Amino acid sequence: MKKSLLAGIFLLTTLLPASAQNLLQDGGFENTKTYDYANNKSTGELPRISALGKLGSNTETNNPVMEAETVVPGSWYRKSANSGYNHGKIVTDDYAEGEKALNLSITAGSTTTKLDTWDNNTAIQYVTIDRTKQYVLKFKAKNLVGNYPVFAGMSVGGGYEVSGSNWVTLSSNWEEYTVIIDPTQHQASDTHYSDGDFQKSGVVFGNRTEYDENNKSLESSILIDDVRLYEKGTEPEEGNVKDFIINGNFETGEPNTSIVTGTDKWGDFVGKWALVIKDKSTGTGSITTEEVHNGSQALKVELTNISARYHFFLTQELQNLTPGEYTFALWMKASKADIPFRVDFSIDDDNIDVVKSAQTTAAEWTRYEIKVDLSDKTSEDLSTLRIRIRPNCTSSGSVKNEAVTYYIDDISFTSASSEEEKPDEGEQKEFITNGDFEIGDPNSSIVMGTDPWGSNLVNTWGLVIKGSSTGTGTITTEEIHGGSQALKIDLTNIDARYRFFLAQEVQNLASAEYTFVMWMKASKAGIPFRVDFSINNNTKDILTSSQTTATEWTRYEIKVDMSDIKTTDLSTCRISIRPNCASGGSVQNEAVTYYLDDISFKGVVPDVIIFQPEPYLQSKTTESILINWRSADGEEGVPTIEYGTTDLNLTATGTTKSVGSLKWSGVRLTGLSPDTEYQYRCRIGNNISEVYKFRTLPDKNVSRKIRFLSFGDSHEASSVTPVREAALKFLKQEFGEDLQNHFDFITCTGDIIYNYGQYENEFVESLFTPNKELTNALPMNIAAGNHDFEKNDSEHSYFYDFMDFTDLSDAEGDAKGKYYAQQIGNALYIYLNTNRQYLCPTDNSNQTYQTNTEAQLKWLKDKLTTAESDNTIDMVFIFGHHGHRYEMWSAPDNTATREEIAERLFPVFENSTKIKMYMYGHTHSVERGILELKNGKSITLFLNGNGGSYPDYFGKYSTNIDYPEIHRNSEFIGFAITEVDPVEKSYQTTYYGVSQRRPVNGASSTTYIRKYDPAEIIDQWSAKCDASVPTTPTMIKQEYNATDGIFSLEASPATDMMSAEYQIINTANQEMVIDTIIHRENIFGVTGYFETDGKIDLEKSYLPVDLNEGIDLSTFTAKLPTGNYKAKIRYRDNNLNWSDYSDINSSIDSPAETDNDVVIAGGTAEVVIVSDGGIAEIYSPYGALLAKTILTNGENRINVTPDSQVIVRVVRNNKCTVKNLRVK
Repeated sequence: MKKSLLAGIFLLTTLLPASAQNLLQDGGFENTKTYDYANNKSTGELPRISALGKLGSNTETNNPVMEAETVVPGSWYRKSANSGYNHGKIVTDDYAEGEKALNLSITAGSTTTKLDTWDNNTAIQYVTIDRTKQYVLKFKAKNLVGNYPVFAGMSVGGGYEVSGSNWVTLSSNWEEYTVIIDPTQHQASDTHYSDGDFQKSGVVFGNRTEYDENNKSLESSILIDDVRLYEKGTEPEEGNVKDFIINGNFETGEPNTSIVTGTDKWGDFVGKWALVIKDKSTGTGSITTEEVHNGSQALKVELTNISARYHFFLTQELQNLTPGEYTFALWMKASKADIPFRVDFSIDDDNIDVVKSAQTTAAEWTRYEIKVDLSDKTSEDLSTLRIRIRPNCTSSGSVKNEAVTYYIDDISFTSASSEEEKPDEGEQKEFITNGDFEIGDPNSSIVMGTDPWGSNLVNTWGLVIKGSSTGTGTITTEEIHGGSQALKIDLTNIDARYRFFLAQEVQNLASAEYTFVMWMKASKAGIPFRVDFSINNNTKDILTSSQTTATEWTRYEIKVDMSDIKTTDLSTCRISIRPNCASGGSVQNEAVTYYLDDISFKGVVPDVIIFQPEPYLQSKTTESILINWRSADGEEGVPTIEYGTTDLNLTATGTTKSVGSLKWSGVRLTGLSPDTEYQYRCRIGNNISEVYKFRTLPDKNVSRKIRFLSFGDSHEASSVTPVREAALKFLKQEFGEDLQNHFDFITCTGDIIYNYGQYENEFVESLFTPNKELTNALPMNIAAGNHDFEKNDSEHSYFYDFMDFTDLSDAEGDAKGKYYAQQIGNALYIYLNTNRQYLCPTDNSNQTYQTNTEAQLKWLKDKLTTAESDNTIDMVFIFGHHGHRYEMWSAPDNTATREEIAERLFPVFENSTKIKMYMYGHTHSVERGILELKNGKSITLFLNGNGGSYPDYFGKYSTNIDYPEIHRNSEFIGFAITEVDPVEKSYQTTYYGVSQRRPVNGASSTTYIRKYDPAEIIDQWSAKCDASVPTTPTMIKQEYNATDGIFSLEASPATDMMSAEYQIINTANQEMVIDTIIHRENIFGVTGYFETDGKIDLEKSYLPVDLNEGIDLSTFTAKLPTGNYKAKIRYRDNNLNWSDYSDINSSIDSPAETDNDVVIAGGTAEVVIVSDGGIAEIYSPYGALLAKTILTNGENRINVTPDSQVIVRVVRNNKCTVKNLRVK
């Protein structure tokens, strides 16, 4: 964490009582003697000394020019080098009090060294202090030039700072600052801090600067006024403010100093901190600089074991308090969130607990505030008050024995009058209905057994009792706080917090701060209860506040900050009061009677509500765009978009429709200009959103690059949100905040949700909200997935209620918008619907599906045919949800393997030579391969299915098959960016990994083993349309080894080639015995688990494995039967262009004789050999031995990898039979 320069500093208003003694003279600089530089180069300068610690010595006689004078206490001096660049002068044109102030400055251009330290341009006044006491330094200051902090504090001896002195960051306006000086931290035996050194103590202000690239100073200037120094405890109260905590900012004490003690005798901890650790509890407590909230130090408490709350606690005792109301506050962060802790306040030799306040930790710095009412205590009672902060302690006093590290800072305990008077924030509205329970007849029950969101609890009270919980809730007159009625709750049994609670739902809140107040008394004291505030259909708790009961009427106040929550999320807020509920959510099953009265929930009502509608852009073209958003209940009116290029001078209106329980507003903008940035905001009634921006698509003749972002298979909010956050962070780092000017659209290959489109709120939670910072600027084009709307072989309506692609679709009838296409620049983008309703197998009996399939395939063929003859289209990109098969999720495990993709869709691709890529999803991994078309062209297959959902990984399913057309496979979750260059007629796609999630070392559950911040390149490829074909390879040699039956060949080098195809022909019958393609890469599988020092070694574990690493595509070997052969080879480059085949070379004879009595055939995942004995060997096409077995008489079956090409060699009776075949 970056440490703040503020150290124990408070902005205060001074009220000076007569008893306060300021130890300084002329702190307002009204009577300070000044002198001038030679030739009046500078006037009004303080006398200069050459070093600190010059008390009793003489001043310097130049800069400024003056007679030597003895340095005495009570006067101001400036220590600096003999330079005309450093100044400490009295000014009269700007001051905080009186008519003068001190200006410390450094002029630009000085080559004097160490001007970036505090003691080279320093004002000092010598003053005698007691090393056994603490002091309070107060001053007013402002920054003029450079925005550099001022060093404020005290020095002793030759210029050694006293503990508590620190750098203070200044405002550009006059403000008052306070620094606590603690000489008690220095021992007389410490070097530079002897009693003699303390005889030369003084208040110092140090001005600093920095240097430019030429090692010359930059300008720096500050003003100081109204300087005062008090003994701590005698300083004036600031507006009747007094902080009774000593060293609440932990600035006193050296780093790593321990405050642990083993005893806790009453009265031992007055004015000091101690971490009491006793019995079996263990841990440490020390001053730290590694994590601070403010200043330069904080307290670090490491709890490793706790046996009881009174065996591990942080404490300080305060004395001589007066009856009244106080506020305790502290800042804390912890290594773990949601860990309970408690703050206790006790008096009378620890016999009486005044307050016990239960809280829970957060992983970020969090402020906790507790009201402590001591108004009913006597001064004698308050002679000593002990404050104890109890880590890992629940409201009931039990402890959670879990190792946690706490960082604590800025603790205060102030009188209630120290609260700053808040300015009028506008009209306050009461949102609670019947908070005084005056409505309703006495003894009438408010008990209900159900609590549906947004229904019977809206603006009314309900005591929800479910399960085995029992009790009553009635209007009562027997115990009241105000008025004539209150609410009485008799709890007799409770089995869970959500089965017994009082609730009311309030609606249409604004993004603001609210105050919840309640009066309560109970039949028993110290019983925990909790007040929860939740939104988003009860899925998100804004705040949970834990309290404990009292037997007298007690006021409870809770601040609820909703200022950073969008108005759409605040359409309904449920307030739940949970009796007998501890901070962690557990319940204390104990019969208690509660009385509640005068409940309020107030906040500001703005004249115009600024709402956050999460705009969702769709169907963007060169001249139009559709803007949708989810309207909240209470947002009445016509949905309107205010927009324009430079201001919001244009308007367009739309409609709102119901989608299940939600309202979906949409406005279509038309008549826009191509490739133009527009700003816009949403309005409905008095609700106005912030301003967003988008950019229209360019014309066909655009010369700039087209860039789009791609995701796939995100499914659920919990899994997609981290990926989107990482992607957004990466995009803003790389491209800036204005993403609309760097990207044109987003593509998604489907499965944006999980539950088949059945629940309208799932679209909000899993699509609109996680993507909101992207889709308010960029439209998302989706190829629908099976999870989006396919359930029990029927289509659900919610997907297409939200998704509207009709502007991009020329499909007919009900198919309009189900699949669509769009030309952007020189590329055509086609979005298919590969779900069974629109792409079904040929044997599917549903005639509607067959009709839809035939219609879509015809539509696609027409698009491709038209694009083939359109000279404005150079490239075609096709998007669908399904692929034909998957390596990570392979048959037979993958019941969703879509054979119809290969059987019905891929043949239509033959109508185009311009298709560059088919991007798809469905399984949750990343694969890249090549689809070979019969028309001689190749298409990149890109499985982009790991966009955030639960990932697939090697070993998750029983079968992982290394398919020949796929040559890269990855477990990395992430996203892709594609750039299309119309001028170069090329494209480049980069896949960025965000994380890798899989089980570790045989575990059953998955974990994130790698997380990138924010993303790293996992794969990248590119292609150019008009690139020349590779040079035709030349066959260099071919050889046949009669001993082992290996045929080998070598061709000219395959430098930078992606693939090679090898064909070997038997010249006797012209049979093609081998025709195989091998890729330079074949990334399939991962390395295993490796440990170093008992932890996973990420340098070795679960890394991608390239099975073809080191392969030379120009060489090839294979097992061949006896006979005469000719071989040829061709290469494919990264543009997916094939070279011509090499010339057919002269044949090579092999001497072995063929055995015609052996039958060899391929089955399903097996080789069948009929023979009366012999030995069978099975090889891969490039010579790797896969299996070897002794044959029995009759039929022999040997298992091999499904859908693979193998070479079978059978030797029997000195005869050899070799056959090349493909196994199903």
